[in-house]
This record gives sequence, structure tokens and C-alpha cells, in this order.
Amino acid sequence: MDFFARLFDTSDFPARWTCGRWTAGQGWLHILSDLGVWTAYLAIPVVLIYFVRRRGDLPFRGLFALFGAFILLCGTTHLMEAIIFWWPAYRLAGLIKLFTAIVSWATVIALVRVVPKVLTMRSPEELEREITARKEAETALHEANIKLEHRVAERTAELNRANASLIEERERFRTTLASIGDAVIATDTENRVTFMNSVAEILTGWKAADALAKPLDDVFHVLDESTRQPIKNPAPQALKAGIVTGPVNHTKVLTRDGIERPIDDGAAPICPEGGEILGAVLVFRDATLRREHENELRESRERLAFALEAADLGQWELNLRDQTALRTPRHDRIFGYDDPLPEWTYGMFLQHVVPADRERVEAEFKKSAVTGMALDIECRVRRADGQERHIWTKARIRRNTGGEIERMAGIIGDNTERRKMEDDLRRLAADLSEADHLKDEFLATLAHELRNPLAPISNGLHVLRLTGILPPAAERARGMMERQLSQMVRLVDDLLDISRITRNKMELRRERVLLTAVVRNAVEISRPLIETAGHELTLAIPAQPIFLDADTTRLAQVFSNLLSNAAKYTNRGGTITLSAMMTDDDHVEVTVSDNGIGIAPEMLRKVFGLFVQADNTLEKAQGGLGIGLTLVQRLVEMHGGAVEARSEGIGRGSSFIVRLPAQTEGETHPPAEATRAIATSHAQGLKILVADDNMDSATSLRMLLEIMGNEVVVAHDGVEAVQIAESFDPDILILDIGMPKMNGYEVCRHIRQMPGGASRVLVACTGWGQEDDRRLATEAGFDHHLVKPAELTALARILAASRASRTADDDPRDHEFN
Repeated sequence: MDFFARLFDTSDFPARWTCGRWTAGQGWLHILSDLGVWTAYLAIPVVLIYFVRRRGDLPFRGLFALFGAFILLCGTTHLMEAIIFWWPAYRLAGLIKLFTAIVSWATVIALVRVVPKVLTMRSPEELEREITARKEAETALHEANIKLEHRVAERTAELNRANASLIEERERFRTTLASIGDAVIATDTENRVTFMNSVAEILTGWKAADALAKPLDDVFHVLDESTRQPIKNPAPQALKAGIVTGPVNHTKVLTRDGIERPIDDGAAPICPEGGEILGAVLVFRDATLRREHENELRESRERLAFALEAADLGQWELNLRDQTALRTPRHDRIFGYDDPLPEWTYGMFLQHVVPADRERVEAEFKKSAVTGMALDIECRVRRADGQERHIWTKARIRRNTGGEIERMAGIIGDNTERRKMEDDLRRLAADLSEADHLKDEFLATLAHELRNPLAPISNGLHVLRLTGILPPAAERARGMMERQLSQMVRLVDDLLDISRITRNKMELRRERVLLTAVVRNAVEISRPLIETAGHELTLAIPAQPIFLDADTTRLAQVFSNLLSNAAKYTNRGGTITLSAMMTDDDHVEVTVSDNGIGIAPEMLRKVFGLFVQADNTLEKAQGGLGIGLTLVQRLVEMHGGAVEARSEGIGRGSSFIVRLPAQTEGETHPPAEATRAIATSHAQGLKILVADDNMDSATSLRMLLEIMGNEVVVAHDGVEAVQIAESFDPDILILDIGMPKMNGYEVCRHIRQMPGGASRVLVACTGWGQEDDRRLATEAGFDHHLVKPAELTALARILAASRASRTADDDPRDHEFN
């Protein structure tokens, strides 16, 4: 407590200060150190104030002010201590303060030296901006580095791909050169071989390993094809001139083993774009085949020229652009110029065409030139010597590589003589057609005139047969007359049938029929001839039913003709066999064979010809016109079948095999005899009007119908027939066509218009049997058409159908038109 009291006691301060100063060994050191520290503390704020004033942009000026104030206060504190403290212990403190003052001044000096540099320093904002800019630059630089690295990677990849592609392209180029069909040899600038493909090895005889680095002239020896003299190699020329070169003439290559081969060759320099020539490439191919083709083409052209000259034809080629034409000398001679003209144009051609044909010819040429269609015209031209001739020309269009029509090439000929011959042939054809027409009319008229007298004979024979009162001798005579009459009717029918077939007017009325029924009809027709000749007929037909889709009448005609031929061409007492068998392909083969005179081998191919006779002497003895086998062949073919003749020679018989498509199922039909019996039994009790200007024919038919139990009235002309029909009211009218006063067609029309005329049955019974005659009968209103002499069975069927229709009150016109 005493210490602190004395410390704060200031009453004797001056004395103590004076005493202590002087008693402390003159304490100026202490005072000076305090002053030094104070002045240093004063200098530091001054420097700071100066610095703050110069750098007003610094954000911590207040901090500097506080720091300066702090320094000033610290210095004041030291100054007060120097004044108030006089203790000797503060001498050490004075030394320390002196040292502090020295350090402070050293700090001031250091600050003074640093301040100019600090003044040049940038402000924090600038530093921040610079730092930001540096960061942005660093970011951009980083991104640029990334892009650059990526670009470098891409470029490296591209370079790698380019290198790979270049390597691949080089390999592909080398492979291509090695594998193409042409021979390839590459050389360097010194004309030494650097590459050789396999084709070049074959054509030169050199192996690539042996040829590499050798001079090209040692490997590739070129000769002139015509003179066989060495010629310049094209590769050195291409290398020297820097252009593509080729041989002037055809060349040959001399191989290593001395063989000469025709070739086509050419060479070109190897030169990168804008670079130096690196070598040459030689390309050649074997031209052996092309040379052969050229020779063949030349020979073909020579043959064509010879053929055209021999055929008296000219050749021309028209350029559609300038209308000029190239042509052969024969072309000009056709137009009357013995010496070829120097020039020929389309206009010159038109000038030679007669005016009447010119417009048509121009139109045809224009159409062909525009559409590209082939040209084919005939026209008249006036030659240079004034003659008018008929010419013809045919041409084709030629197009360029762009598909445009550019040329027209063709041939031309003078057809004046041919036209004359054609006119003559047309006139001859017209004459032949007229003669054929007259022939048909003559045959029809002949058949009509023959049938008219045959009709009463046939009717009379039927009357005799139906009465059944003849003695045996007379019955034999009647049978003989019937057989001869049948033969006569067949001859007439054959004449008309062959005329129909040759004019393709034969029609088949197909139905499903049994083969046995057809054969039975055929045997019935031909049996009289077979029995008369004393032949033995054997039938061998399978037990199972065989059905055909056929015209019964026509097919029976086929087999009856074959049987009749066998009977005629077999010596008396011979053997005839008709057999049938099914084949594996659903066909039936019917064979008619005999042991007759046979057929010579040279005649087998001709027996089916029209009017062909195997034995003229025998044929004339037996009768016939030589058309039966022609009818057989045509009718069988119309049924979808075929017929074949076989014979082992003269005297060894013959066989005719008919092959027809068969049907395995179907209904059976009643035999012809049963049908005839049924028809005859129902053909009674009818009122019938017969109209025919041939009295014998009308009378005999009346007798026949009356024997069958009918009431019959006869008229001898058309007017009389109409008058009788009005009063007699017949059920059936049997009318001839060629009657006086009114023909059968007119009578039919009148009857149809009469009361009840629609229900009457009208039958045309005439010697006219052509298809047109049947058509006219149908159009006139006839229900049936019979050809004289009418078959008794056909007539009986019509009468029976009429009676059945009248009984059932039905319309008789529903029955078949015969």
C-alpha cells in the first residue's frame, strides 16, 4: 500500500523528476528513447495518411486511420512514461524503448521505400477483374485445349482412316488390276516393270516375279499384225509424251515361248494430279475372239450383200437429222439409175413416189420417225426412165446412246412382178372359189336329183317289206335292191359330207352313248355288204359298258365305212374282226382288221387322202369314190381322237385302229331295234298330208304311211297343199320343198298362219340336205327336216311322237329337229 501511495503521489513530482533525472545518471537516454519512439509513432500515421490520401480507391482507409491513431496513442503513452517515470529500473526500459524507436524508424524508412511501389499496385477491383479475366481466360484456354485435343484426336482418326483407306484403295487397286480380264503391266519412269497381273502373265508367258525390274521391251514384244514387223511399244510413248497412246494398226504380242497372239493395247502415264509422272501403265487384251467375230461379221455382211443382190433387194439407211441416205447400188437401180447417184435424200425419194401415194408415204415415214414403230409400206414410184413400178420397203428405227431416234435403216425391193402374180392369183382364187361354189351347188343339185328318184324306190321297198307277201325269190330281189339302194344313198351322203368337211361346216350332235350301240348301228349299215361277200364278221367288245361323248350317227358312219372297206378289199369268204379295248389313259381303241389284199408300205401314208384308191382295179370293181377314209379321219379327229392304218404288205391284210376318249360311267340307251319297234307301234291313226310334185315319190310314201295305219291325202303342188290342208285338217304335213306354184317354205308359212296351224307337225322331206337347207327349214317353221329317201325309223319316230303328243294334248314341236 505504501508503494502505490508513493506511486501516485505527485506532490514532490518536480523534485523527484529533477532528482531522479540527475540522480539516475542523467536519464536523457530514457527521455530520448521515449521521444524517438514517439516521433516514430508519429511518422507512421503520417505515412499512412499520405498513403490513404493518394489511394482513395482503397476500401480499408478507415482501418488505416484507426491504425494511425493507435500508433499515435502508443507514442503518447511512451512520451508520458518518459516524463513521469524516473526510476532507475526504467533505464533498462529506456534501452528497450530506444531499440523500439530504432525499429520503428526502420519501419518508417521501410514504409517510405515501399509506398511508391504500393502506390503503383492495382486496386482490388482491378485485381478482381484481372482475376476474373484470368479465370475466364484459363477456362477458355482449357476449353480450347479440350477442343484442340478433340480436334487432334479427330484429325488423328481421320488420318488413320485416310491411311487405312489409302492402304485399302491401293490393295483394291492392286487386286483389281490383278483380277480384271485385261492384261495390265505398270512401269516406272525408267520403263522398268513394277507390276504385272495374272492375265499379263498368261498373254506374255512371263511370270511377274521374273519380269519385275526388267525393261518393258524385254517382256512385251509387239508386232504388226499384217507385216509381223516389230512396232513401237505404246508405254514408252505415253511416258514420254504424257498422254494416252495406242497402236495405229492391229498388233500381236510375241510371248516368251514364241507364240503370237492378236491383241488390242493402249498405254497411259501414271501421273498424280498436279504432280510429276511416276511411270506408265500398259493395258492389253486377247483379241483372238474379237478378230474371229470381226471375220464372221465381215463374212456375214458379204453374205447379206450377196443375198440382197441375189434377191434383187436394195439396202438403205436414212439420217433423220440431215435427211441424207446411205444405200447400196441396187437401191438406185430400183429407181432407174444404172450408175449410183452421188447423193440421195428423203426428198428425192418422195419426188419419185407418184402423187396419189405421196401423202400416205409421208405420213407413214413421219409416224415411224416419231413413234419408233417399224416401217412397212408399199407404194408406186415413177422411175427415172418414166416407168411406173410398185415397190415395197421395210425399215427399223435406230437410236443413239441417249435413246433419241436418229436413223432409219431398211431394205427396198421392186414387187411389180409379184403384184402382177398376186393379181393373177387373186383372179385365179376367185375363179377357184366360184368353181368351188359351183361344185358345191352341183353336188347339192346332183344329190337332190339322185335322191328324188331314190325316194319312191326306197318307199316301194319299205312297202314290200311291210306287206310281207313276197315269194322267196322276190324277197331276195327286194333285199338286193335295198342293199344297192343303201350303197347309192351312202355315196350321195359321202359326197355331201366331204364337201362339208373341206369347208369346215360339219357339226357334231354329241351325246353320251354306249360304244356297243354305235358298233351295232355300224354293223347294221354294213352287214348287207359283208353278207353279200360271204365274209365272217367277228365282234370282240368288252362286257363292261364303255361310254363315249359322240355323235352317234357320225361315229357309226366311221365304223361302217371301215367295215365296208374291209368287205370290199377282202376276197370272198374272208374274215373281218371288230374289237375294242380300254387303254390305261382312259381311251378306247377300236380295231377293224381283215385278211384282205393289204396295203403297200408306200400307200400307208396316203390312204387317208382325198380320192386316194389303194387298188384302182379292185376299187372300181367294188364301187366307191375314194373318200370314205378321208371322212373317217376327219370325223375321228372332230371327236378328239386319231386313226391309224397298219398293214404288213400286199396280200397280208390290213388293220385300222380308231382311238377315242372314253367315259366310264353313264346311262344305257335302248338299242336301235327296240326304238324302231316302239316308234312303229305308235305311228298309227294319224291324218297326214303328203305334198310332192314327184308323183312316184308321193304315191309310194302314201302307200307306206297307209300300211302303217294312217289316213293319207296327196297334193302335187304348193297351192293344192294349202287348199287340202284347210279342208282335211291334217295332224302332220310332209312337204317337198321344190314344188311348183308355191314352194315348201311358203306352204309352211301359210299353214302356220291358218287356225290351228301352230299345233300341226310340219316335216320337210326333200332332196336338199345341206346345212343351209336345214336352217331355212327351221326359219320357215318346219318341225323336222328329212332328206330323201327318208329313213323309215326316223319317219316312224316323228309319227309316234306326233301321236303321243296328240294323245297327251301336248305340243309336238318339243321333239328333236332331225
